[in-house]
Amino acid sequence: MRRIGGRPVLAPAIRIAPPTSWGPLDKALRALKGYDAAVFTSANGVDFFFKRAGRVLKRKPRLPDKLFAIGPATASALRRRGFAGASLPDRFEGEALAKHLLRRSGPVRGLRILIPRALAARDVLPRLLRKAGAEADVVEAYRTLADARGRERIKAFVRAGGSPVVTFTSPSTVRQFMAAVGERAARKFFRTAAAASIGPITSRELRAHGIRPAVEGKPYTVEGLARAMKPLFGGSGRTARERR
Repeated sequence: MRRIGGRPVLAPAIRIAPPTSWGPLDKALRALKGYDAAVFTSANGVDFFFKRAGRVLKRKPRLPDKLFAIGPATASALRRRGFAGASLPDRFEGEALAKHLLRRSGPVRGLRILIPRALAARDVLPRLLRKAGAEADVVEAYRTLADARGRERIKAFVRAGGSPVVTFTSPSTVRQFMAAVGERAARKFFRTAAAASIGPITSRELRAHGIRPAVEGKPYTVEGLARAMKPLFGGSGRTARERR
């Protein structure tokens, strides 16, 4: 943000926490040999999976040969753990990942596919895989919860007004923002503020709350979002709306 002329104000909408129970993940770790493919949908999922594997297995886990990641940040997290061969879709979202896996794997009927992630995530990926005949095991590896301190910062930020840009990097950040300030106040705030969305799924969530995204990341990554936001600042540290 600083490199493109912005002045970042950090207000975490969510925080990452361990799963409600380690039981399902522990069971999956001990049964890794029975899986034909593994799919990771976030770097957080990778981190929690491997940290827990170290405690349960006491060694580096042996992942299936068919390994998939939703995007470059997730693939990078896997590489740091020694797994460099994860296959990525051309668009970094659940629908594209499911289609990519089905193309790369061929017939999936009867295949067991492990998906360690947050249970609150969208169900489109496992639903499409199951529709194709795969046995998709969604295992809770972590939870996303509201960040109480961040929520207070969001409220103060909105009360201060002005014409800032607010970045949204997932549908859950949109929902937590709305929960913090209320939908009426949010819509009023975004008459002058700009909502910057990381990708179409997050944009869809914003529109569901009556907020039109000013920009959308392409590709759907933090770096893509930053590049998309650059015209909003023009290197001045103020938004285009403020300069008008």
